[in-house]
Amino acid sequence: MRNRILALAAVPLIGLLGAPMASAQQAETIKVSKRICQRLIVEHKARADVAYKAGVDVRGRKVQAADMQGSSPIKVPDVIEFNVTQDLGAFTGRAKKQSEAAQAAANAAAAAQEAANTAVTTATTATTLASQAQAAVLIEDAVAAVAAATKIRDAAQTQANTFPGNPTIATTLTTAQTALTAAQTALTAAQTAQTAGSFSTAVTQANTAITSAASIGATVTTANTIGAEASSTAVSEAATATTSAATADASSSSADKASGAAEAATASNKVAANAAVTAAEAAVQGATTIVATAQAALDANPTSSALKVDLINKQTALTTTTAALTAAQTAAANGDASAALTQAQTAVTTATGIGFTEDAAFTTLRTNASTLATSATNTSTLAATSTAASLATDTAFQQVAKSPDMNVNVGTVRFNLNSGKLTFDGEPLNNAQEEQLRAACEKLMAGRR
Repeated sequence: MRNRILALAAVPLIGLLGAPMASAQQAETIKVSKRICQRLIVEHKARADVAYKAGVDVRGRKVQAADMQGSSPIKVPDVIEFNVTQDLGAFTGRAKKQSEAAQAAANAAAAAQEAANTAVTTATTATTLASQAQAAVLIEDAVAAVAAATKIRDAAQTQANTFPGNPTIATTLTTAQTALTAAQTALTAAQTAQTAGSFSTAVTQANTAITSAASIGATVTTANTIGAEASSTAVSEAATATTSAATADASSSSADKASGAAEAATASNKVAANAAVTAAEAAVQGATTIVATAQAALDANPTSSALKVDLINKQTALTTTTAALTAAQTAAANGDASAALTQAQTAVTTATGIGFTEDAAFTTLRTNASTLATSATNTSTLAATSTAASLATDTAFQQVAKSPDMNVNVGTVRFNLNSGKLTFDGEPLNNAQEEQLRAACEKLMAGRR
């Protein structure tokens, strides 16, 4: 095998020596150096009688067969054949494009996971804020319910004082007192939970207070209907944000992660916007009460010009506050938390100008809504970045697809174990011309000994 490889390596030398030789006589006329002849004779003696023969060594002596006793009887094929190929993709930039596509995919995956992680955190904050908004609205209703229940109890007490010993009136009083006590206890628990940030508990206790008051006929006409609707919407959007964020986090697709994160961001923005609406309505309610008080004062003293001016100023402020609430609602419907918060601030500031004092719960609610809006915007930005990275990945792989594998079959090498012939695409690698050259060298060297 080594001699045949040397024979192949000698082909360029033959080309340099001249055109192919047709006979040994022509070979004898070739002028070669002794050094070259010595090398060819020593390193390469490509004669037909040195072809591979099974069971004998190069000197013709018998040798141990390859299938040793106890070994597995593996049948070696008579002919070994394999293809020589060359990938031309290296010349078309395919490898570089594949590397770029792989890097783009890695970048997209990292961006998508970051967006998904942020979406999960944002959704959790949205859930808490929605619960906080709901608690704030329900506690207002619970306060009104307890006040109504107190009036019912007081009326029953008056009846009992007027008709002492009347068992029916006494029973009515006992029932009213029991319901009022339950409502008051639940309201206190709701307010405590709200202060502690346990908003789910606050919601439960506020509903209990309202139910207890209603059991004795204490009906509550909810004045904050807009706030109640907004808080309900916030709860629904928070659930959407949570579902979308979970989907994004669990998905293995960068595109799906980006999409889920974007949906979570949108829903979270709506939560923040609707929380702002509840705070704006609280300001409107406060301003409405203040205007009603000013109206009552003027009604009691209709000739007072100062009271007239005061009422007009407060009515103007109420109009501005109400307009801000309406604008906040529109912004919330569009999922624009930033605009909703700005309008809520306007409502509160205007109402404060005529004597309104915002409850601490709503102040905290607006602060937390602002924080959520910032987080949601960040999540939205990351989702957009992830989407862009995913599109870049698609583009990169499209470029790879335009440069398909270009493996070219250069030729087929075939080695016959029985004859020892080694060919490439059917052409022998132990060229006959080399044998002629060898013969010429032998004659030359024999004459110089």
